[in-house]
Amino acid sequence: MNPFRAWVGRAWSHSRLIFCAMQSMAAANLERFYPSIIPIGQELRKEASVMLACSTDCQRETLLALLMIGATSSWFNPKDSGASLFLSFQSRLKRAILLNKVDINGAEGLFYMGSLVYWRMLLSYVHDHPRIVRDEIGISVRVPSQPSTLSFNNTPHPWAGVGFEIQKILCEVGLLIRTKRRKSKVPDDEPNPNLFDSQNSLLEAFELESRLLQTGCPAEDQVTNPGDHQTPVDHLLVFAEVYRLLGLLQIYRIFPTVLTSRLAADRSTWISSTRRIFNMVHHHAMTWGLQMNVPQDQFSPNFMAIWLTLFAYSIIEKLKALPIEAGTGAFQPFLLVACSGELRRPSVFTAGLKALIHSDGSLILMETGILRARQILLGRLQMLRDFLPPKPWDLCVSIVQEVWSRMDAISFPSILDKESDSGMDNMPLWLDVMIDHGYETLMG
Repeated sequence: MNPFRAWVGRAWSHSRLIFCAMQSMAAANLERFYPSIIPIGQELRKEASVMLACSTDCQRETLLALLMIGATSSWFNPKDSGASLFLSFQSRLKRAILLNKVDINGAEGLFYMGSLVYWRMLLSYVHDHPRIVRDEIGISVRVPSQPSTLSFNNTPHPWAGVGFEIQKILCEVGLLIRTKRRKSKVPDDEPNPNLFDSQNSLLEAFELESRLLQTGCPAEDQVTNPGDHQTPVDHLLVFAEVYRLLGLLQIYRIFPTVLTSRLAADRSTWISSTRRIFNMVHHHAMTWGLQMNVPQDQFSPNFMAIWLTLFAYSIIEKLKALPIEAGTGAFQPFLLVACSGELRRPSVFTAGLKALIHSDGSLILMETGILRARQILLGRLQMLRDFLPPKPWDLCVSIVQEVWSRMDAISFPSILDKESDSGMDNMPLWLDVMIDHGYETLMG
């Protein structure tokens, strides 16, 4: 039921383009066992790239090859996002749709659009090109939120799973927070960012938060079972929920005003799924003896830091339930890296936290839990390196270790001295580490 695998499987024996693309991917995956195969894979990739550059068509084999060569660029060079190939795929797909070569709501069209959204989502966190992070197809896909009958629309996508709409929102989140962090790095002697732009960004953050809270996933019985015993439907639904939680985490981290507004809101007006999301944080807080029910005027920076840490911990707990060898394994690195930046270790000597705890033992419990979550996260990344092309995952591990190193060098009060709607600017962030060190790799 995987159209990607089926189409490639039928084409490779008669299409030199597909053959070279597929073999180059295999070579990249085998290089840690057979280093001598690296030049062969590079030569096959080069041949496929030349064939793509010399053609202008928008046939199925060309579109598939662009996905195969472009989305695996980081397998060969971890700092190559495949951006130019993404743009080529996007423009050729649009032409294929306009020429009626691809039905946008048919099996092939939905596969391509899901692939495009997933690829763009990853790119939006590592690339600034406006043509990449903005949707240039301009054609809507009919994906009902609650399908009444089983169809391809609710058959899991090989890359996007069942979280198509959520990943579309995550594209916009990536563009917003990356732009915000880049503006925050403007030197003090340069003109301050335009206040109007800052207010627009905050309004956009509020809108994206609302959309993420309102966008749900289909019920389990509404999703076609793909027949993969290692990746049942409930795993795919958990994965889609993790994407949604991650989007919220990034918004709340960069725009603390959005989080304080949400926490101060009347909970009786929340839909059940929103209430469930925020109850996760209180569940873990109670487990560690932390008191998180504080009045609105006590939403201090220390409180916000702990809340974000508990939220990130909740996401890791959900990911922990998904086996690393399952079909979702190859798509976890981005989620793991983005969560890593909120796993702060509290200090038992941090006076600013005394009002939030019942006893000093609560901080010890919390630190133990965070250290375990870190161990799980890093262990997953290292395990993925053992059965996926290793180059991008090495950078992922470097990002995670560096952001933790920066966190552990400071304490809660000092990292929250400066707070604004540009985010908690002095607090270490995974996105900053990635940008500062040039670790911008495609994590998927």
